[in-house]
Amino acid sequence: MGKEFVRDKRSPKPLNLNVSRVMSSNKAKNTKPELTLRKALFANGIRGYRLNWKNAPGTPDIAFPGKKIAIFVNGCYWHRCPLCDLPLPKTNIKFWKKKFENNIDRDERKTKELCDIGWQVITIWECEIEDPEISAAYCRAYNRWIVDFCSESGGRLVPIAHLSGTDPAEATKELARAVKDGCKGAFFAPFTWTRKSHGHPDYDAVWATAQDLDVPIAIHPTAEPIKFTHLSRFDDLVPTEPIDFSWYIDVLVAQSMQQAFVSLFHYGVFERFPRVKVVVLESQAGWIGYLLDRMDAVFDGPLAHSTQLKEKPSTYFKRQCWISADPDEKALQKLIEFVGSDKFFWASDFPHPDHSDQYMPALRRLVTPLSETARQQVIGANVAEVYKLGQ
Repeated sequence: MGKEFVRDKRSPKPLNLNVSRVMSSNKAKNTKPELTLRKALFANGIRGYRLNWKNAPGTPDIAFPGKKIAIFVNGCYWHRCPLCDLPLPKTNIKFWKKKFENNIDRDERKTKELCDIGWQVITIWECEIEDPEISAAYCRAYNRWIVDFCSESGGRLVPIAHLSGTDPAEATKELARAVKDGCKGAFFAPFTWTRKSHGHPDYDAVWATAQDLDVPIAIHPTAEPIKFTHLSRFDDLVPTEPIDFSWYIDVLVAQSMQQAFVSLFHYGVFERFPRVKVVVLESQAGWIGYLLDRMDAVFDGPLAHSTQLKEKPSTYFKRQCWISADPDEKALQKLIEFVGSDKFFWASDFPHPDHSDQYMPALRRLVTPLSETARQQVIGANVAEVYKLGQ
């Protein structure tokens, strides 16, 4: 029996049955983010609003007619959230690009129409809704999808699960499920909605499960809510149109990663879980030499009593941590002399726009100064060992 796709007769044919089911499950109203916001309004005693009110331009998701306030709860993917900067689909790019452009134009048009008649317009993005159930559900959906997607690659692509830090118990359960489903490891974003760092004892069950399953946990940068980042420190450097802050943001992308990573040492995660494996991804590697040197120096000083470590931080790093180097980093050879060639991965960062498309020349420049052993480790042997590829 052939596959049957759910079609709206306007969109191109889905890549596979799983994609068809995911796309067809999207709702136009009463989405989870909308329900979460309405629940919060009710809990705070806010009443008197209309849902999907057709008497106002654009049919706001939530409208307060008397106060002339319109609220739109926008899905990040379909409305192209400026905080997330999500990639386009890999197939039928021309169709989807046009569709997304039309969505953006429509959003801008209805906002202008409302403002022209004296309404205040509030846009709330899906990623700004702090709801543990939504966060966990998105991770489960992504993890199932990535396993399915990679299964068609003949082993060239390896699925890695995304864990939400919003609910540690749920993250622990999802880690076990995803690994059983075929994921070779998992990753956290460098922020958590709980406002508790990754090293906090609340997350011990996650680290214990990762250790028991013998799978690595990575920290990977992402588009974070502005209030969680260094970008909220100076009013003049908050990303807003029409000023382009991409250079400034990209230069400092490692800051949130460093803070999340250092929390693991501060709380003694590597002491309590001596077999857990942690990988720091896609935030350059040049800073790791300074960071280890600084952590060791503070550990050797009078402030050592304020951490739960029994050995120098660099000892734990060399035993249990790895970090990826971008193709344009020039300090890798010196870092290897300091840390060891078995601690680094090469990462292309493909297809991000902050690197050129000359990946092979960049890779050659990166590894040419290295010994043959170090070259093989950085290019792939370290990744294969840490993630147990081929096993």
